Amino acid sequence: MYQIIQYTSPYDIGNPFDKYVPTIDRIQKIIVSLITNEFFPWVFLIILINRKNWKRPVIIILILHWLLRAIGDALREAGELLPIPKDKRTLWPNTNARWIVGNAVAHLFWLSGEIFGDWYLYLRTKAVTINTVKINIVFYCCIIYNLVKFAGIASYFIYLPLDFNQVNKYGRQQNGLQLFDITWWTIVAVYHIVGFVYDFSVMHALTTELFSKLKEYKTFSKNTFMDKFKQISELRIFVTMGATIIFLPFIIVIVFILINQYKRK
Repeated sequence: MYQIIQYTSPYDIGNPFDKYVPTIDRIQKIIVSLITNEFFPWVFLIILINRKNWKRPVIIILILHWLLRAIGDALREAGELLPIPKDKRTLWPNTNARWIVGNAVAHLFWLSGEIFGDWYLYLRTKAVTINTVKINIVFYCCIIYNLVKFAGIASYFIYLPLDFNQVNKYGRQQNGLQLFDITWWTIVAVYHIVGFVYDFSVMHALTTELFSKLKEYKTFSKNTFMDKFKQISELRIFVTMGATIIFLPFIIVIVFILINQYKRK
C-alpha cells in the first residue's frame, strides 16, 4: 500500500531524512538511475534471452517503460539539487523550478512510461484472442486509460506558477497547492476506475483462453522464462483489480476531504 501511495502522491513522502542526502549521493543516484530502477532486472533478462529478436513490439514497449520510468527517477533526484529559499516557510518542493524538474517533468516521464506499458496487455490480448469485438473493447479502454494519464501529466503544469509559501502576506496559514491536490487526487480516482475497467476488459477478452491458461499455470515450473513472464503479467491483472477495489474508497474519501477543505477557505 505504501508504494501505491508513494507513486500516486504528488509530493515527496519518502524517507523524512532524504532531504539531507549529500549532493554527491544525489548525483550518484542520477547517474545509476537506469540500473537501480526496479524494472531493470526484468528488462535486462528479457533482452538477454531475446537478444536475437529484441525488436519485437512487446519487448520495445518493456524497454520504453523501463527507460522513461528511470529517467523520471533521475529527474526527481535532479530536482532536489536545486536551491531552496532559506528565509521562507515553504511547502515541498519549495520552488516552481524544483516543482517543474523534480515533479512535473518527472511525472511526465513516469506516466509516459506507464502509457507505453499499458499497451503490453493489449498486445498480449491481441496475440491470443481472435474475437475482434473483444480486442476492440480492450483497445478503446487502453486509449481512455492513456488519456487519463495524459490528464495527470497536464495537472502538474496547468496551475503554474504555484505559491509554496505556508504563510500569506497577512501572516495566515495557507496551502497554495490545495486546488492542485483536488485535481490530482480526482484524476487518481478516475485513473483507478478506468484501470479496473481496462483490466476487466482484458480478462473478459481472455475468457476463451481461461481453461488453457489454468492448465499452463499447473505446469508453471516446466515453462520457459518468457512463458513464466507472460503468466505473471496475467496474474498481475487479478492482483491489480483486487488492489483497486480495496484502495479506491480511500482515494475517494481523500478527494471529498480536500474539496470540503477548499470550500471552507
